[in-house]
Amino acid sequence: MPATQKIFGVAHPAESVTWADMLPVMQHEAAHLWSLYERGVARDAWIRTDALGAVYVLESTPNEAARLLAEQPMVTGGLVRFEIIPVGPFTPLSLLFGTQLQPVPPAAVSRAPAGRSQRVLALDRPGVGVSREDLDPHLCDEARHAWSLWKAGVIRETYLRTDQPGAALVLEVDGIEHAHQVLAELPLVRHGLIQFDCLAVGAFIGFDALLEGALDD
Repeated sequence: MPATQKIFGVAHPAESVTWADMLPVMQHEAAHLWSLYERGVARDAWIRTDALGAVYVLESTPNEAARLLAEQPMVTGGLVRFEIIPVGPFTPLSLLFGTQLQPVPPAAVSRAPAGRSQRVLALDRPGVGVSREDLDPHLCDEARHAWSLWKAGVIRETYLRTDQPGAALVLEVDGIEHAHQVLAELPLVRHGLIQFDCLAVGAFIGFDALLEGALDD
């Protein structure tokens, strides 16, 4: 892997922590995150819309990302912890090169009504006891199906995890239920080899605290 890589920092609130607990710290959290933007380390930030928490996207090394996120005010205040998920290029697509005689058509996926599409971060987990040898026979079909979803505008970004086996996909869908419906058609899911954890995310509203001094309802 290169010296730096994309890192998803997934915030998990401590037990019993509420939005009301986080609100007084939000301005400091946003200011600290903005300083990482200015340093070229933070690339994006999302608020989860399905649960309490956030996802920060960093360009760093895993160790440096862990160190920087440990300094975030939400962490030092004991409100959240960050799960560090380093990712790299989605190399299974290379399996299609030279093996695909005809273009892969876009997947036929029902689209979200206008204005209702939502970003979902999908993290796959291998089934218990599943080995790489179990996955290998299905990887070409998996890559082909992923590419068809990409061409349909459903998959926006694809990565392989570099800390453990698995993939991270960014989808544009009509919420988590729609994401699970789309992902259920992937060959590795249909064969029961992997499953996905889906996190609905949106714009990082914490920056409201810096721009206006108050957060939206």
